[in-house]
Amino acid sequence: MRVNFKLFLFFFILLSAYLQAAAQQYNFYNYSVNDGLIQSQVSGIVQDKQGHLWVSSEGGVSRFDGKKFTQFTTAEGLISNNVYSMACDARGRMWFGTDKGICIFDAVKFTTLKLGSQRKDNVIKQLKAAANGKVYALAAAKLYDLSSLRPKQLRINGDTSIKITSIGLSPSGTLWCGTLNKGIFKLSNNGWLRIPYPADNKKLLWGTGAFLFYGEDKFLVATNNGIYNNDGKQLFPYQANTLQAAGPVIASSLQKDAEGNTWIGQPSGALMLDKEGNTTVFNAKNGFSDSRTINIFCDRDENVWLATDGQGIFRY
Repeated sequence: MRVNFKLFLFFFILLSAYLQAAAQQYNFYNYSVNDGLIQSQVSGIVQDKQGHLWVSSEGGVSRFDGKKFTQFTTAEGLISNNVYSMACDARGRMWFGTDKGICIFDAVKFTTLKLGSQRKDNVIKQLKAAANGKVYALAAAKLYDLSSLRPKQLRINGDTSIKITSIGLSPSGTLWCGTLNKGIFKLSNNGWLRIPYPADNKKLLWGTGAFLFYGEDKFLVATNNGIYNNDGKQLFPYQANTLQAAGPVIASSLQKDAEGNTWIGQPSGALMLDKEGNTTVFNAKNGFSDSRTINIFCDRDENVWLATDGQGIFRY
């Protein structure tokens, strides 16, 4: 009888462990090269006016219609297959930032745009398109207005020494720029307005990454010193205690889903912070990936898409 009880206890523990492991699996669906994705090292995801998803990579661009992928490479007209950034403008044109300049696709043909004569001037790290027709690019720590298809460099307060590390657009299309050690700037009708980095951390080297707006003058911003919140008045650490409990947070991307959860791309996997302040870690153990999450995008159907460096894209 004692043997049977021990056997029962063994199987009970085994079943409990299995159920617990099963409960920790999340509903991610992976699209890789085997599914038609052109390359697995993905740099970004953008949705066009027709609802198609565009996926940029080191091997070209894939357009996804929900069923199949269509490929765009140098054979179709791209200036380079190494695509770092994308944007869909107010007219529905797709903009692609490559290591050799910009390509604009109007659904018929590609048009090439160069920002300078040197190679470094044409490595396009970021593209942002506003509803008012404005299009901005970031290359070699410099900012450009591309709206007229004649690149115009924009200098913050005329200062040529300011190095721009990232750009973002508010809900109304207002341009914001993060810089190396100089603060964060907003382009207003009265010129550039500055938000300084926290005074108590002046000894740190500051630079910014992704912006995530939750109001016209309110946003989260990824920095090399953690995620910061701007409430319209000042910058301060975002959910510092909660995020520290999850381990070191180095945000490669930021996104908010339809339920109000904040998604944070990490060097390995991703984090999700819900409205109650609870943190969920996503990695290969629970259905996601241990690869670096480079970009996170929420589509019009409220799906969350995660672009990884080596394992394609995931839908949540």
